[in-house]
Amino acid sequence: MVSLVEVYDQGIVELEKCVQELHNISMNVADRYWDFVNAHEDKGKGWDSKSALQLSVYRRGNHIEIKWTSIKWYGAKGKRTSLRTPITKNPDTFAYHETKLKVHAKDWEFDMVKETELKMQSIRRQAHHVVRGIMSLRNAKQVNRVTPIDGSLSDEPESDGND
Repeated sequence: MVSLVEVYDQGIVELEKCVQELHNISMNVADRYWDFVNAHEDKGKGWDSKSALQLSVYRRGNHIEIKWTSIKWYGAKGKRTSLRTPITKNPDTFAYHETKLKVHAKDWEFDMVKETELKMQSIRRQAHHVVRGIMSLRNAKQVNRVTPIDGSLSDEPESDGND
């Protein structure tokens, strides 16, 4: 018979696989966005054809961070330096507001930014719920350590010996 703790551990392992898959999907979405941006920037000339947005995706443990950053370039042509400013997202919806992204996006990339952000919002929300599931299973394991239960409980009432 499998113990309850083993079942919790199996659940955690499976949810961690979900986090990994969400990270893989987010990397594919980001790669698609960057392929689009790079293709356009390669055709364009000058700094005006360059995107002023940076999309980054990384994972640390079970945390997936997907964020947009605005980039402003300063200085002479040969000595340009960048200033990166994080764009704030709505903590309740896990999304960046379209108007905030529009301020920084070039016209040629805005449709792709909207499409990419829609997918990334869904990934952020799903990852949030999956990580909450992992935390819940870990908490259930802790409760079981403090107050263990055995598998001898059944639906049948115990006999009082007078049968």
